[in-house]
Amino acid sequence: MDPPIDRIGATVFEHEGPDVSTYFGKAEHFRGLQSAIFSQSFSPLERLMSRLRESVGVPVQIAADPKHGTYGAGLIRRIENGTLLHIDFAPAEQPAWWVAQVEAQLAWNLYLELDPENPGKTYVYERPWRPEDQLRKIPGTYGYEPSLVEGVKKYELRPTLGDVYIFNTRNFHQVDPSGGRRTTVTSAIGTLPDERIVLWS
Repeated sequence: MDPPIDRIGATVFEHEGPDVSTYFGKAEHFRGLQSAIFSQSFSPLERLMSRLRESVGVPVQIAADPKHGTYGAGLIRRIENGTLLHIDFAPAEQPAWWVAQVEAQLAWNLYLELDPENPGKTYVYERPWRPEDQLRKIPGTYGYEPSLVEGVKKYELRPTLGDVYIFNTRNFHQVDPSGGRRTTVTSAIGTLPDERIVLWS
């Protein structure tokens, strides 16, 4: 992956295609490692899910495929070299997966380590992905041609330590390189047709 993204956890975008067994095997392994890490303090994932339940009054749970098992969620990730312009939207990127049935998708990021002078800004563009945009994807990468967002209004997120940002990941977005460590905990959040909310990575 270029730029490289260090992580603890399994991600669906690394296992695109109909063969999902490898992903679910990794997700099970990383859940144990994640629990050991979170047990040293608290689980950001469980805290966020509890807050969502209190706020919206519908079931909130980790996504589970009836055939393959429980998804991973609560990815621990370091993005210090920035990202390409991209989206995170299961119906577009994982159409054969159970999570592709979500009707809307957000992401949350809790910032645990940052360079205060140069934390690595995130830019979210007022431009949602459309099916025809697949023709503008850069071959061999997860990224899209920057010309897709030329002249488009964008929102700049400059995180500080302990912040949680939630945004619509169907909108094109990208991250600047940071000046030092940039560690987050993150998951996708999706709404199902029956109004349940599910999380996965």
